[in-house]
Amino acid sequence: MAAAITPDVKAIIVVHMHGISCDMYEIICHAREQGIAVIENCAQAHGALYNGQTCWASVRHRLLQHAKS
Repeated sequence: MAAAITPDVKAIIVVHMHGISCDMYEIICHAREQGIAVIENCAQAHGALYNGQTCWASVRHRLLQHAKS
């Protein structure tokens, strides 16, 4: 992931799918090292946990549409 982070990157958008969370530890560590915000899309991760926590990024949001609700 570190190779994908360039000086132009301002934020990382993480999408949790089907109730399964991404590897947030790795993502948060890389983001903090670079001073980059992390935005989580939790719309399809109802009840998903990562190390006992729901969402722990700088910003989280839930986008709803007919296929996600």
